[in-house]
Amino acid sequence: MLTVAYQPMVGAAAAGLYLLLMQQLPAERTGWSPLELQRKLFQGLALEPNPDGRALLARCCSLLEAVGLMRTETAENPDTEELVYVYRMYPPLKPADFFATEHLRLLLRDKIGDNAVNALMGELVSDKPAELADPYLIRKEVTVPFYEVFTLAGKAEEATGMIRAVSGIAAGIGDAAPLPPVRFTYEQIISRVPRTSLNRRHVERLAEEPDVIAKINYYADKYGLTLTNVAEVLDFDGVFDALGKWDERIFERQAELIYLQRYKHEEQLAVRLAAMEETAAASAMSDSGASGTAAGFAPGSSPQKAVSAGGGHGEAAPETDALLAVPDRLKDKLDIVSYNALLKQKPYTMVLELFIGTPKVMGETKEMFRKLNILYRFPDEVLNALIHYMQVNEKPWNESYINKVAASLQARQVRTYEQAVRYFNAERRASPERRETGGKGASRPAGQIRTGGKGKPRLPVYQAPSGKLADDARQELEEIVKYLEGQS
Repeated sequence: MLTVAYQPMVGAAAAGLYLLLMQQLPAERTGWSPLELQRKLFQGLALEPNPDGRALLARCCSLLEAVGLMRTETAENPDTEELVYVYRMYPPLKPADFFATEHLRLLLRDKIGDNAVNALMGELVSDKPAELADPYLIRKEVTVPFYEVFTLAGKAEEATGMIRAVSGIAAGIGDAAPLPPVRFTYEQIISRVPRTSLNRRHVERLAEEPDVIAKINYYADKYGLTLTNVAEVLDFDGVFDALGKWDERIFERQAELIYLQRYKHEEQLAVRLAAMEETAAASAMSDSGASGTAAGFAPGSSPQKAVSAGGGHGEAAPETDALLAVPDRLKDKLDIVSYNALLKQKPYTMVLELFIGTPKVMGETKEMFRKLNILYRFPDEVLNALIHYMQVNEKPWNESYINKVAASLQARQVRTYEQAVRYFNAERRASPERRETGGKGASRPAGQIRTGGKGKPRLPVYQAPSGKLADDARQELEEIVKYLEGQS
C-alpha cells in the first residue's frame, strides 16, 4: 500500500522518510525508538543541514501527515532549552478502507488517473465469489461464542479476592477504575477536530493522556455520542481551561445536551410513526369492511411477547458482602466477577437498557435516573447497583420509590460500588424479616382499639339486630313503597 497507493500521492522523498523512520525500531517491536541526533535523518535522506534541507524535510513531514501516515511535533525543555522532534508513525490503511476514504481516492485519481485507480482497486480488493453472492443460501454459524468455549472460575472467595485486588490497584493509581478498551482512539478524534479550531492545540495534548481519552469514550458510550459528536463537544468553548486542562463537568454537560436533544427527536418521531400506523390500520379496517371480508388471529393465537422479570428471587449464585449475585437470565453469559465488573465500569444508561431489554427505555425512567446522576451527583456504579436491586427483587419502578431509596443512599453517604453492594445485600436479607413482622411493628390482638399514634381511632360500628319484621311493620313498609312508586 505504501508503494502503490501512498507514494504516488506524496512522492518518493516522503515515502523514503517514512521507511527510514520505520526502520529505527525493530520489526518485532512496537513503542518508542531511542533518541537519535536529527542529522541522522539528513544523512539518510542525503539532505544538507541548511535552510533548503530543513524546508524539504518539513515538506515531506507535512505530506505524510496530510495522508494520515505520520504526525510531527516538537517538545522543548524550558530548563535546558533542548528541542526534541517527535515523529508518530501510523500504518497505511487497508485497501478496502483506503478506497472507501473519498479524499484519498480522489487525490490518487488526480495523480494517476481514473483507469489506473480502477485497475489498482481490482488488483488489491477481490470481489466476493459468485457462488457466495446468492441471497438464498442457507447460512449456519460454525463457531461458538467465548462463554461456550471457556469457563471462568466463579467461586465466591476467588471473586472477592479479585475484586479487592482490582480495587487496590485502582486506589494506587487514583480514584478511577481500570481503563476499559476505547471505542474512539486519539487518532480518530484528532482527525475530526478542525485545524482552525481554538481547542485544536489542547486536543493534541490528549495524546499523552490516555486516561482522559478513556473518560471521553466512557461518556460517549453513556450518552450514545458519535465520533462527530465527540469532536463537536471538544471544540466547544469552555471544555478546556486557560491552561489547556480538560474540564470533565462541562464535557459531560454538553454530551448530555446532545443526548437529550436526540431523545426528544426520537420521541417526536415515535409519536408521528404511531399516528401514521394508527391511520394506516384504520384505513385497512375500513377497506376490509367494504369488501365484506374479515382477517385476524384466532382466539388464543395472537402473538404474545414474554416479559422477563430479571431473575426474580431465585438467585443461586454465591452471596457475599462485596458482590451482587448474577440474575438467572445472565448466568449463562457472565460469571459473578464479570457481572460485577460490568456494573462497576459501565454507564448507567447501558445497564438500564440491559435490564429493561430494549434500547427504547421509557422517558420517565430516563428522566428519573438522569436527575439522580446529574443533579444529585450519584455515581454511575451506585445507580447500576440500584437498577440491579430493583429489577432482581421486583421493586416498583415509580418515582416515589426510587426517590425514597435514593434519599436513604444519600443519608448513608453511599458513593462507591462496594458501599452500594453492602447496602443492597443488607436490604435484601432484611426484607423477609420485615414481611414476617408485618412491616410496621408487632401485631396486636384482634378487636383491640388503637388509641395512640397519628392514625384515626377505630370506632365501634352499630349493627342492627337480625330477624324477621313484624306483620304491622312489613305492612307499613309496603305502603311507603307503593306511595313512592306512585310519586315517580
